[in-house]
Amino acid sequence: RYWQLFQNGTAAETGAGSIELEPGDSIALYYSAYGDELPAEDPGQGSVAINVIGRDAAGDPQDWGTVDIPINDSSATLDVINAALDELGLAHEFEAAPDDDSMHRIFSITAPGGEPLVSGAVDDNTWLVDGDAWYFAVDGEGADVWIEYLSLNPGSTLTMYYGAFNKVPE
Repeated sequence: RYWQLFQNGTAAETGAGSIELEPGDSIALYYSAYGDELPAEDPGQGSVAINVIGRDAAGDPQDWGTVDIPINDSSATLDVINAALDELGLAHEFEAAPDDDSMHRIFSITAPGGEPLVSGAVDDNTWLVDGDAWYFAVDGEGADVWIEYLSLNPGSTLTMYYGAFNKVPE
């Protein structure tokens, strides 16, 4: 086994000093046996698509955008959601759970050029929400959990929508 140099996924046949690089080329060093191929992308890395569905002035569902956010095994879901909302240019505010400041939900997201859509109040005893709120669906399945409990995997789609639990707008 030794350190092999790969250019654009193929083992180099010459030393590093003899390789001519072009814009966009990729270079990788991989400790392996002669003849081994460069492994595919780490399965613990990739991206998640995040879609935000708010409401228009008439109160009807409105797609506010979708963005792909890179993730890896150590990505914190709160950070991923924050990055997506920032990239979409949506002002937002998180709120800690009653009696547990390590758990969060989306308190508000402001519509592009509009008013903030604010989640209903959380009952301190039951943690249930009164009225419409920001909810999540992962790969189309409603998720009645705090942000930190959402499980995001490379290739997943997270939909954040304003409305009633498990009523994901089409």
